[in-house]
Amino acid sequence: MISIIIPVVRPDKAERCMAAIKKHASIPYEIISARDKKLIGCPKMVAHLTRQTRSDWVMFLGDDTIPQAGFMENAMAATGAFDDGWGMVGLNDGHHNGNKLATHWLCHKNMLG
Repeated sequence: MISIIIPVVRPDKAERCMAAIKKHASIPYEIISARDKKLIGCPKMVAHLTRQTRSDWVMFLGDDTIPQAGFMENAMAATGAFDDGWGMVGLNDGHHNGNKLATHWLCHKNMLG
């Protein structure tokens, strides 16, 4: 299973992101999201959401991300390169803000300490 965390700043875009996850997910997953109403920022929201996850594998997606087919499989396949079985995989969408790469990630909870 993969726990997908989504800090929400733009609720309308977050709904689009979650719909794309549901459409393209082929691995069991849970979505943990919350709106950043207190404007604590992404790093603190990531920590807050990660504490709520049930899986050893955590994927961070921005609320404006639109995952495509194969996003989960490709990320999990890349983890096979880790000699010790855990690490971090960067996910770049290449289509964010006029082709500026938006970095998202999948990592083992051991990386998030």
